[in-house]
Amino acid sequence: IWKKTIVVIKNNFFFGLGPQSDRNEINYNASNILIYIFLCGGFFTFFFFLIFSLMLLIQFFNLLKNNYLFIHFQKSHLFAFSFLCITFLYFRGLVENTFSIFGIDMVLFLLSIKFIDIYTKFNK
Repeated sequence: IWKKTIVVIKNNFFFGLGPQSDRNEINYNASNILIYIFLCGGFFTFFFFLIFSLMLLIQFFNLLKNNYLFIHFQKSHLFAFSFLCITFLYFRGLVENTFSIFGIDMVLFLLSIKFIDIYTKFNK
C-alpha cells in the first residue's frame, strides 16, 4: 500500500490530491497519518503538520519540566483524559489515519488540545 502511495505522492508532491484521495487513487486506506497527510495535502500541509506537532511536543515538555503535568493529572480528570487522548491518537496515527480524517477522532483531538491550552492559561 505504501509503495503505491509514494508513487502517487511523487506525482503530486507540493499540493497533494485533496481529502480522502487515498481511497480514490489507490483504493486503500493509507494507514499512516504522515503518508496520508502528504498524499492529501502535499509537502506544505505535511510541513505545517510537523511544525504543529513540534510546537505541541515543546508545550508538553514544558509542562513536564515544571512538574505541572503530574500535579494537575491528579487534580483534573479532564486534563488527564485530554493529555492521554492526544498521546494515544498520535501513536495510533503511526499505524492508522483516523484522526486525520474528518470525524469524531479529529474532534476529540482538537478539543483535547484546546482544553489543555485553556486549562494551562487559567491554572498557572
